[in-house]
Amino acid sequence: MSPSTITLKCKDGVQLPANFYQPEKNTKGLIIIASALAVPRKFYHHIALYFAESQYSVLTFDYRGVADTPLTKKPRLAEWGTQDIHAAVAAAGNLPGGDNLFLVGHSIGGQLVGIVPSADKLEGIVLVAASFPYWKRFSMPEKLKVGLMFRVIAPLFCLLRSTFPARALGLGSSHLPSSIIADWAAWIGKDNYLLDKKFGFDAEGYKRLKQPLLAYGFDDDTLVPKASFNKILSAYSSASIENRFTSIKNTPVGHLGFFRPSSKDTFWLDTLNWINKVSEERSSLN
Repeated sequence: MSPSTITLKCKDGVQLPANFYQPEKNTKGLIIIASALAVPRKFYHHIALYFAESQYSVLTFDYRGVADTPLTKKPRLAEWGTQDIHAAVAAAGNLPGGDNLFLVGHSIGGQLVGIVPSADKLEGIVLVAASFPYWKRFSMPEKLKVGLMFRVIAPLFCLLRSTFPARALGLGSSHLPSSIIADWAAWIGKDNYLLDKKFGFDAEGYKRLKQPLLAYGFDDDTLVPKASFNKILSAYSSASIENRFTSIKNTPVGHLGFFRPSSKDTFWLDTLNWINKVSEERSSLN
């Protein structure tokens, strides 16, 4: 199965490249995959195929500033939620399966759902390796590394260069505009992350979401301490949360492993069963 390439049009005029996977049989719903920071949409190809073969349409896309997405101005990190994910939800509503929408948010993709204006259109939300990563919640020596990177190195570099070498520093597989990293570094410096009063985002956007929410975290993910994982779940306080923070004993998972084909018979199947359950419960109410 080969996806079709489409273009998402944001309200501010920015256009984003996207892939749409349509099942060969009747479509049971549509799953939007919101990427992690500096991870292009092609990384999610295998799990998108899996969901499509399970009768769910899938929409993947690149945020502004990621991969080869054209830019007309300096992007801001919050726009990935208020504009880009919002555009994906709007487009998905007009695609096959769009009357039963789910979102799988990887890392930053799960962090930003609460500021997506159209998030209430989602029937269910899956968070994977998402957190509110305040630097002081990390254990040593990671605390020292994160503090040095985001309190010293990143802010200084962003003042001097327009492009941040995220790939070279192990922060993803794509370089990013420095404006994105500058915002992220500022958020990481606050206990409440982007919901600190300094940044002007309303926590009610998170509290208003009452959908079923499945949250995966892994104890071998050095980017997501359990305290930071729990912090983001506290923001989604009205959602019906299933907490799947998992102790990894055999095959490493880390920050990216959930989306690798090795997780097909475990985490992918578990997620598919959960989405099917939510879909069936929705159907029984209609």
